Amino acid sequence: MAHGYSSNGSGRDYADRGDPAYWLPVFHKYPSLRVCIAHFGRFDARSAGRTQPFPDGSWEWTLGEFIRANPRQPVFADISYFSEALEAESKRAPLARYFRRWVGEFDPEVNHLVFGTDWIMLGKERGYSHYIESVNSFLRQDCGFGDDVCDKIFRGNALRLLPLQRWSKGRERLLAWYRRNGVDPKRLPISPSGVFAGLVGD
Repeated sequence: MAHGYSSNGSGRDYADRGDPAYWLPVFHKYPSLRVCIAHFGRFDARSAGRTQPFPDGSWEWTLGEFIRANPRQPVFADISYFSEALEAESKRAPLARYFRRWVGEFDPEVNHLVFGTDWIMLGKERGYSHYIESVNSFLRQDCGFGDDVCDKIFRGNALRLLPLQRWSKGRERLLAWYRRNGVDPKRLPISPSGVFAGLVGD
């Protein structure tokens, strides 16, 4: 999990270090590495080396171009702290257009977007108590995505991202931590094997 929005920098230009452009060499060198870039969906931070107007010049477009070229690589983006979903329709409408275009150009099967919340950070936003419902409405009503797409974003893609498949190396590491810390292993959910495991490996 990596911070993926131009915010919270501890010094001048530090926030820009989250730009997906700087992750590209890592993705190429370690193609089996699972990475989730957080806070996708604002389309207003300029990516290194890009001069196009937004959204084409955005961090999201840089990540999208990589995903289009490498659709089977386990690189994801989550829409955590997507407080724009709590805004008025006039502010959501352009973002919905960008979302639809991004999906159409880079991830038409929607295999790389994941729902997220950012946990307690959302508590400072007005309307946070209905955040899930607002994101769901944004995806369905504003973007026009159907049940299959929303199921992938809210559930299916997370099963591919997280190492929960039975017998996977990632699951075994988690179970070992559970045992060391006296946590009941039954609390760890199991995701389907087969197609999911084949897509993301161990």
